[in-house]
Amino acid sequence: VENLGPIIEAQAKVPVKQACPRLTNPVDLAAARLLGPKARSALDDCLTTIQKSAGADGTTLVPAYGALAHAAIHRALDDFDGAATSFKKSPVAKRIRNDLRINLYSELSDIYDIQVSALKSISFDGFRARLNKLRITPNLATQMDEAAQESVAEFTAAVKKLRPPPHDAVKWASTSDQISSFGNKCREHNAERLKAARASGQ
Repeated sequence: VENLGPIIEAQAKVPVKQACPRLTNPVDLAAARLLGPKARSALDDCLTTIQKSAGADGTTLVPAYGALAHAAIHRALDDFDGAATSFKKSPVAKRIRNDLRINLYSELSDIYDIQVSALKSISFDGFRARLNKLRITPNLATQMDEAAQESVAEFTAAVKKLRPPPHDAVKWASTSDQISSFGNKCREHNAERLKAARASGQ
């Protein structure tokens, strides 16, 4: 076999990052044919687990998405490892597992982005509800700023729960960027409302 990559991809639909060298070892050949489908199954099962909570499109907010993703990914890898016990020394098995891991984190990263968007929407609605409870007083600007700070603090605590441990999801969008973006949105909204209030003489 000159290039095992297409064989693995055809069996697993898991991208192979590099072409494998010519293989003559029957153990490696068996690993390619048996573990490819297992990798695909592990990926599908992981996504099914996530979708049961987050919905098919990932838009249903799961407050502890980070813990759910962490557990689902490690369960998928454990299941794969259980099927690969006969191929521990096979470089092909190691390659399939590595590509499976990359794809697991990639797929769940996409859902993470959707989860963050859902959280931002819910949090911003909560922020506006806070503002609507404020009365027009000389301290309105200060009260609006406090409302923004409270909403950002709540968002900060919530968004951190959407990520698995940092060493696992190193390529996922950072929480600091998400927090900064949400804070800016709140402050911009406050500035617009104050401007409108002053223009109307309030």
